[in-house]
Amino acid sequence: TMHTLLADTLELPRTYEPVQYGERKYVAVWAGNIALEPCGPYPPEGYLSTDFEAMFYGLTFAAWESAEASARALDRRGIGHAEPTDTLRIEDDDLKAPNVYVGIGWGVEDDGLRAARAAFEASGGGPLGVVRVDEIRIGYSDEVNLRKWAAFLQPHERVGARAYRVAEGPVLRFKEHDVKQVLGITLKVRSLETAVLFLREEGLLGEQAADSVTLDRARAHGIRIQLRE
Repeated sequence: TMHTLLADTLELPRTYEPVQYGERKYVAVWAGNIALEPCGPYPPEGYLSTDFEAMFYGLTFAAWESAEASARALDRRGIGHAEPTDTLRIEDDDLKAPNVYVGIGWGVEDDGLRAARAAFEASGGGPLGVVRVDEIRIGYSDEVNLRKWAAFLQPHERVGARAYRVAEGPVLRFKEHDVKQVLGITLKVRSLETAVLFLREEGLLGEQAADSVTLDRARAHGIRIQLRE
């Protein structure tokens, strides 16, 4: 499972232990600047394609001030949303899609997150030497979709024609694609050479380039995870 890969093989510390609601299980690991949260299984209905073993589905951002302030900001930008609860779910068809959830959470740092941060620092990012999630690549379907993302991400720094750095989090880089969904992530590592040695030993080594490497897609359940210094 993705949980086994992230927590046991790559040794990214859990921010909370696995919990189960109905048939669905949830867990999260800390990756230096954001949490990665494997959860499932999800029913196959509702997706544009069911030909996947795992996928990056949800993008949850931390609120800058409060639920109410976030809701007002979305209203000013013409972005549809649900009523705030434990999260503020985006309900705008020009932004969300069957293959991607977009929401805003409240960014509460509890004991589990503090412990995971400390464990991550103490381990040096595990055997891969992970520093942080450097980039998330997101597919967009058309210019309307891209403009809505631009409105949603204001006033975060624009770092390219279709890329934004979200506070201390990763760069969100948008790529034209036939499906609106997360296409993959890039992890920054301390040493690419050390990471390659570990991946080769674990049978996880995928495609290699001069300045990057990917995890083997089959071992990563079809998800694209790239590493670079």
